[in-house]
Amino acid sequence: MPNPNIKSRACALALLGAGAALLLTLACAPAPYHTASPAQVQSQPAPTAPQGSKELVAEGVAAISNGDKGIARDHAIEDAKRKAVEQGVGSVLSSESKVENLQLVYDKISSKATGYVSSYSIVNEASDADLYRVTIRAVVRMADLQNDISGILNMVESQGRPRLMVLIRDTKAGTDEADPELVSDLETMVIDSFVSKGFPVVDEEMVKQNLTNDQVKLILSGDDQTAAELGRKIGAEIVVAGKASTTEEQKSDPYTNQVRTVYAMKLNVRTINTKTSEILAATVVNQSAPFSQDAVRANTAEAASTKLIGDILKKWQTQDIVTQIFCTNADNAKLQAVKSGLSSRVRAASSVILRDFTGNSGTIEVLAKSNSQDVFDLLSQPDWSVLFNLKGFSGNRIDLEFVSGGNH
Repeated sequence: MPNPNIKSRACALALLGAGAALLLTLACAPAPYHTASPAQVQSQPAPTAPQGSKELVAEGVAAISNGDKGIARDHAIEDAKRKAVEQGVGSVLSSESKVENLQLVYDKISSKATGYVSSYSIVNEASDADLYRVTIRAVVRMADLQNDISGILNMVESQGRPRLMVLIRDTKAGTDEADPELVSDLETMVIDSFVSKGFPVVDEEMVKQNLTNDQVKLILSGDDQTAAELGRKIGAEIVVAGKASTTEEQKSDPYTNQVRTVYAMKLNVRTINTKTSEILAATVVNQSAPFSQDAVRANTAEAASTKLIGDILKKWQTQDIVTQIFCTNADNAKLQAVKSGLSSRVRAASSVILRDFTGNSGTIEVLAKSNSQDVFDLLSQPDWSVLFNLKGFSGNRIDLEFVSGGNH
């Protein structure tokens, strides 16, 4: 007769084995898919980021084109990286009292945003018929970001936040000749784009009052001296000049066979330094869009201003700052005394020159790494060999009036 104790022990072992197998199965089974909301994602504890870095959560979105989710996923990840870096920019600038160059900073940093992301992990991703969404945790190198932002802001301020004059005309149909009177909405859109990025623009009415059709023709044909002279006359440090042409074409969509109108715009544009007549930047922008001519104009304006500003900033990084001192009640001896004094006092001055001297007025130009505020502060010191009063300071211009008979 079987021993009941042995039978009970065998049953218990069988139950224990089954339980262990069940636990092992549950432990090894994949976790169910879960799409967390941004709020839930941000509430999760974040691993410690390296010193000088910060972990930020961002969602990127991209359109799915031709059903290719792989490419859309890559674009969504890049978009998420840019948005994480923009969050970093916002946190750096949150304590800044002057944010007139905020959009300029965003644009400049965004052009190399992925370079600030040292690593990232995907929190969740999902797609629907048209869009692919990816949420990431990105480790952003905040120390590098802060240094670059400070550099951009300091660079713009050192140049005196130069004022722009914008002159853009449409070309005559079927030609490359700009029509002086054919002003399109593109000029206004370019102005708005520069203003949104922190660049002040001189009043359009003032430009119209001082501009003739002959001057327009000369400037758009490449006469940079005329552009510089006109800019100086109305108080602009940079002239943005260009001519645009628009074409339209009927195209058939390869997937739907629907015929639609596609507008294309080409803009040749350059920027001129009015102080030196030097070209700071030049580019050709090509944009196209279906259905809407306004859309292609807006895209062209944004692309042009972004490219030109980026090139201008690069130029500023490698060149000296120009400060112009306009002197009245002057004679040659007094001008030479100020010129000599600045040569010995301005830090890292590459040159101090007497730009012009006519009647009792003269202009001294300082090229140096020092900004115009530094030059103004040096002129404010009391130990000059000639007496003068500082009458004004705006941007990179200083106005100085000598005191009659004023020699120490």
